[in-house]
Amino acid sequence: MRIIYLHQYFNTPEMSGGTRSYEMARRMVAAGHEVHMITAYREDDKPGEWFTTDEAGIQVHWYPVPYSNHMSYGQRIKAFFAFAFAARKKALALEGDIVFATSTPLTIAIPGVLASSTTVVTTAVIVHALPSGLAAADSGTAKPGTGAFV
Repeated sequence: MRIIYLHQYFNTPEMSGGTRSYEMARRMVAAGHEVHMITAYREDDKPGEWFTTDEAGIQVHWYPVPYSNHMSYGQRIKAFFAFAFAARKKALALEGDIVFATSTPLTIAIPGVLASSTTVVTTAVIVHALPSGLAAADSGTAKPGTGAFV
């Protein structure tokens, strides 16, 4: 199965931060799946073009979007949406069997849902922290072109 995995702040073990998505994707590869991780490259040393690396069999597609907590609120929102729309375009171009999107930030649902709405793939959006008053809905078996929020 060709899995398109969206995680804006994906990290490898060599990077600082959580590696949950790395470990999940690595295990998907070990199970025989082709995994394409779409993520943001947060450093300032790359031009504004996509580039790809192979990380333990995971094809990681990096899109340079500078981000820092030192940025203003408006700059951070702009970075989230810049990545969301670039990721949607990349996800569509990769033509996966399933789109798997995991937060943070919650804007990761945008490319996940939009990529699956124009194709016959299924989307699963994993939300790790829902705002107060919202509950995650388990849709059971999602139909192609629909999203499952779990």
